[in-house]
Amino acid sequence: MSTAYRAEVRRVMRYPGTIGIVLLIIVAAVNAVLQPGFFAMSSVSSLFDVALPLILVALAQTLVILTGGIDLSVGGVLSLVDVFIVIAQGHLGFLAAAVIAVALGGLIGLMNGLTVAYLRVQPLVATLAMSFVATGVALLLLPEPGGSIAGSIASMYSTNYLGLPFPVLALVGVIVLWWAATVRYRRWIYALGGSETNALRNGVPVQRMRVWAYVGAGVLSGLAGVALTIEVASGDASVGASYLLPSIAAVVLGGTRLTGGHGGIVGSIAGALVLTIISNIVFFAGIPSYFQTIVSSVIVLAGIASASALIGFDRERARVPRRGTS
Repeated sequence: MSTAYRAEVRRVMRYPGTIGIVLLIIVAAVNAVLQPGFFAMSSVSSLFDVALPLILVALAQTLVILTGGIDLSVGGVLSLVDVFIVIAQGHLGFLAAAVIAVALGGLIGLMNGLTVAYLRVQPLVATLAMSFVATGVALLLLPEPGGSIAGSIASMYSTNYLGLPFPVLALVGVIVLWWAATVRYRRWIYALGGSETNALRNGVPVQRMRVWAYVGAGVLSGLAGVALTIEVASGDASVGASYLLPSIAAVVLGGTRLTGGHGGIVGSIAGALVLTIISNIVFFAGIPSYFQTIVSSVIVLAGIASASALIGFDRERARVPRRGTS
């Protein structure tokens, strides 16, 4: 094996998204065996219909985690957005209600960022408290599940445009916006997550970047809430709770370190798709419903353990000096 080939292999393995992509290929292959026609356009469209909210909330989590933080308020934001849209659409129309709901997500992110950056409250505490506030407001607005959205909105979500499912086009748009918003601050984001002390020494506006990251996460969570509202087509103040842990799991499965400074959105997107496909695998494998959650959790834990082990192995190799060096 040539030196150039080995160097290329090491470069590929060190790419943050490699772990998530490999896991995605594996679970897709398994699902294709259990579900004939898995790669048909109708199946792909259905997959992204279900996966889009998780993908978006995983991107929100990625942005914060890369800076060394974490956001436990994403589930509350999803619930509040869902309830707000269902209630407000009758007066404002769906589009206006969705825009205001996304702005609410950004406002919650702003409050998270200011609390973490300037009041020096730990991210776990600050965002968990904000999650309770958002969920409480959602329950106040809609104590019992109910309401609905227009059938035309739901049908738009499941329609193909330019030969691609609407959720795929929406995801492409979000990725473009992500790139446009982060291209200027990319180095600062990774520098802050790698070491706050070194970031300060190199002139990175640490507090401003933390606030910016949480605002971005709030907006992405708001978009995830809009997608979730269209998918479930009703209002439920607890609908977002089930997305918190999967959003973090998707980030880890995608190769992003929870300590910050290493990772990216490609791996997180792959990780979210892995989690969605795992649910399909468990269902099509004919596993009884009362075992499905257990089996899914075991598979996810195994994937997270593998991803963490590979990241740790790569870090250890980076510490070992090469031959001929001192």
